[in-house]
Amino acid sequence: MSEEKDISKIEKLTEKRRADKIEKYLDDKDFSVVKAAIQALGKIQDETSVNLLSKLIEDDNPEVRKVAIVAFASGNTEYAKTFLQHLIVTEKLEEVKEVARTAVHNMRIR
Repeated sequence: MSEEKDISKIEKLTEKRRADKIEKYLDDKDFSVVKAAIQALGKIQDETSVNLLSKLIEDDNPEVRKVAIVAFASGNTEYAKTFLQHLIVTEKLEEVKEVARTAVHNMRIR
């Protein structure tokens, strides 16, 4: 129940574009809450959310990294594309590299 409540709060904060308030959910014990927070940051795409996402791309957990890559790429900016192209070269896990490759391939730069 708490998970659903947190995700609902994240959705409301996303509508209000409050990346600063969403940040606290990134440390939740429930991965579905963390995933919802990361996806919310991808929708907001302001300076705070982009900075948080770029840090999450370096997280120890590869699942967090993969969700953050997709969210980061959703901004469809040259910066995101360049950042992810660099990640493809430096990332050690093939599964994470593949998510980055797909994200870059699917980007539609503004």
